[in-house]
Amino acid sequence: MLGQNVKCGVATVAANATAQSVEVGFQPSYIKCQNITDIDIYEHHNPGPGGASAMADGYAVKTTASTGVVTVETSNGITPTANGFTMGTAICTTKDELVYWIAVR
Repeated sequence: MLGQNVKCGVATVAANATAQSVEVGFQPSYIKCQNITDIDIYEHHNPGPGGASAMADGYAVKTTASTGVVTVETSNGITPTANGFTMGTAICTTKDELVYWIAVR
């Protein structure tokens, strides 16, 4: 049985429309990112072996803060990795924006 791991932090977007990698030391099963400039929220669920269907790499459920509309980003969202995740260009849009994140295993 896997132990529960939770990590959170903030990333500064390095350059316009550039994906950002985040290392947390484990492969997350749930990731939530919030760009604090536009306040939109992006979530990715990846339950791992034996779990329900995982979202495809690059997918993210997006909640648009200004309207409350929920959509699915089918590219450039969130991609889990063996030791963390990558936030795509749908999240990391403008240099120096801050993105809060939480990763759970």
